[in-house]
Amino acid sequence: MGGARTRVTHRTSCRWRRVARGTNRTPPARVHRDATPLVQRDCPAPADRQCRRAQPGSGSPSDHRKPCRPIRAFRCALRRDSHHSSRRRYLYDSTARPRRGNRVRHNQGQRTYRSQCVSGNFDHGLDLEVHTDPLGFAYGSNCTGPTPELRYLDDIRATLLDPECTGPDIAYAIVMDIAPESVRDDLRRRNLCFGVVTYAAGRLGREPVRSQGHVHKQSPHTGISTPEVYEVWSGRAVILMQEHAAEDPGRCFAVAAGEGDVVVVPPGWVHATISADPTVPLTFGAWCDADYGFEYEAVRAHRGLAWFPVLDGDQLTYESNPSYLPSELIEKSPSPYGALGLAADTSIWHQYIDARDRFDFVPDPRLAPVDWEDFIP
Repeated sequence: MGGARTRVTHRTSCRWRRVARGTNRTPPARVHRDATPLVQRDCPAPADRQCRRAQPGSGSPSDHRKPCRPIRAFRCALRRDSHHSSRRRYLYDSTARPRRGNRVRHNQGQRTYRSQCVSGNFDHGLDLEVHTDPLGFAYGSNCTGPTPELRYLDDIRATLLDPECTGPDIAYAIVMDIAPESVRDDLRRRNLCFGVVTYAAGRLGREPVRSQGHVHKQSPHTGISTPEVYEVWSGRAVILMQEHAAEDPGRCFAVAAGEGDVVVVPPGWVHATISADPTVPLTFGAWCDADYGFEYEAVRAHRGLAWFPVLDGDQLTYESNPSYLPSELIEKSPSPYGALGLAADTSIWHQYIDARDRFDFVPDPRLAPVDWEDFIP
């Protein structure tokens, strides 16, 4: 990644023209054991259109001519260039003129990763001011909460690509359980908690400022892990998440979100929040279980998640973590969450005020009318 792009033109070899159409065969199965696998950039699509992971061992390492599962054709507009992260070749070059019948159409009505949503004027609905220098918060007369917790660079070094890197001394500040006094009894009955996090601007070595990553502990009142509902207030975020904290991370997603976008992290998934723009501090709010607890041990044992976010200039790219088995990372925009009863044009705090039971699935994910096993964030 970061090398010169190979343009897809009529003069390019037949093989690469097939790759550009999404009809070429994937590399032999051994690639999924020894090399960094495919990074696919996609936008929201039904489950049957998602890129499938090739299973390790599905082919002989010595049989280089044995066909494997083909790369699925892209069924919606590409957000950015799709590429194989172990090679400096691009499956699609946005500057190349597509062949007739193989055009990339604009995906109307969808949020895009490139949108500049950094105004900081989002109406989140709480009487709270966010301070960036120094990092912290100021409560208004109609909002109460605890003293902010600070996460220092030294606290998260164990999960960084370069544990010896330099960066902001305070990476981010957190306040949990903030609310007006008028709704505290209701939140307590529902076992709901609202928190806010703000990040420092800058970089952590080659990486953007980010959290170290964790899994939600099992809730004492349900005995299961719980989901989390994010909402970006300012800046740009990428929620990096994977199904498991084990050697095989399962499905991996990098969900890009701008101001006002909502992202749902399924129960039991490992996740970390990345500030995608090093020049603009990221701030987001989130609904979570009031009995929240975070597990860090498995993430630290693997030195982070399965993919490291890396800034190449202002471009956010990813490098695989060799502590895990090979996996695929799908970059996408947030899915529509209509099945969970979430609206796209109202802050998640206002949505709670409008319908107090709307987020009851957060402390008890069994109440959600979705199949969490096949959930696409």
